[in-house]
Amino acid sequence: MKIAQVLLPLPIDRAFDYAVPDDKVVDIGFRVVIPWGKGKWYTGIVLAITNNSPSSRLKRVVEVLDALPLFTPFHMDCMRWMADYYTTPLGTVLKCAMPSMLTVSHQTRVRSISPNTDVLPPLTDEEILVMDAFSTREFLWLKEIQQIVAKKDIR
Repeated sequence: MKIAQVLLPLPIDRAFDYAVPDDKVVDIGFRVVIPWGKGKWYTGIVLAITNNSPSSRLKRVVEVLDALPLFTPFHMDCMRWMADYYTTPLGTVLKCAMPSMLTVSHQTRVRSISPNTDVLPPLTDEEILVMDAFSTREFLWLKEIQQIVAKKDIR
């Protein structure tokens, strides 16, 4: 089993190990969604891929968000240099480097837009419930959408 060392955009100066499911393709520089704590998740960047970890019980990567790396090795080296030069955690540098529109976390707000309904397939029952909630509110938190559709994992 492959293990991804994931850096989070938090003021932390280390990566965390996550098991990569066999059906997911991941490489260095890819964005991944990982569980963090109880009922939370974050978007992190894969710093390295290994085959072993000091921990025997690893949580799994929930989703791989990219088909190509968002950050190249050059970008990663620049972030490490900035963290060293400014004596700040690497996760803080990542938070500044990653556009906020490309992050997903338990604190993400979702806004409804008016799609071109000519090209969309019919909505599922869960999607109809979510759209009904948008009829009275401008935005919803992802946690609220989880409650509406009664699912822990929504993408």
